[in-house]
Amino acid sequence: KEFCDYIKYKGLPDAICFDHDLGEDENSIRISKGMNKKQSRKLKQLEKTGYDCAKYLVDYCIDNKKPLPLYNIQSANPTGKQNIDMLLKNYIKYYENSNHRS
Repeated sequence: KEFCDYIKYKGLPDAICFDHDLGEDENSIRISKGMNKKQSRKLKQLEKTGYDCAKYLVDYCIDNKKPLPLYNIQSANPTGKQNIDMLLKNYIKYYENSNHRS
């Protein structure tokens, strides 16, 4: 929410550094407080990640016909990092192709 609000009200920053896993591991915290694993996994699916931030950024850039700001991805989650990277690279290709058609 903070990521989206920043962009919504202040526009694009010059650069963004993404991490896939945001905040504490809420799943472990819930289990340590007594929640069963199945319930905790269901709640984990609702948690936002850096990928959700990247999707918001791409949607914002599409809606406003803007290029992506500079970015880096620093994540210990290799699959999450790859997913963010692929999403952003696909947008860059889309943006470059759409600007050369006019």
